[in-house]
Amino acid sequence: MPLPPLRPPPRRSPPTTIGEAYPDARGFATLKWIVILLLVSCMFAGGLYALTPLVSKDPLYLARVPWRLPVRVLCDSYLSLIMVIRAYTFMHLPRAPLVVDDYLMLLGLGVIGGVTVVTTSTILGLPVEDERVVMACAGVLVVLVAGLLAYWRWIVRKYGDKPVDPAPKLVEGDRN
Repeated sequence: MPLPPLRPPPRRSPPTTIGEAYPDARGFATLKWIVILLLVSCMFAGGLYALTPLVSKDPLYLARVPWRLPVRVLCDSYLSLIMVIRAYTFMHLPRAPLVVDDYLMLLGLGVIGGVTVVTTSTILGLPVEDERVVMACAGVLVVLVAGLLAYWRWIVRKYGDKPVDPAPKLVEGDRN
């Protein structure tokens, strides 16, 4: 009697959504939000602490070019907003594709965040006396933060529990 041919076990397809990749992400949501908020607070505290050597050398460092403090705060806002969006996506958007997190981390944090940190550090570390340079950097950071907020709104509307159809539906009234 011949033996049946051996078949390899069926291959599982890789997870395609965040809910499939991280099924336990919704557990302990309150504790996770507390940890995220502590992380964000530490990011802001670290960013402001980085200004202490500059302010200790020159007490009027922030007064000479008043746009320096908003640049530091906006850089920290951008980086911490990425962390908050990522946590929100993991806990509340299980239907979102896994690519959303990959792009957020690779492009948002790695590429754009890296360039933002290097640019901000350069502008704050070098003796820039022309306010327009610092103001332009603050303007770019405002646009980046607004872009992140728009991206967050888009993924919530698209992959949230109740996705919103952007096209309004035409409803005809009752004709009696």
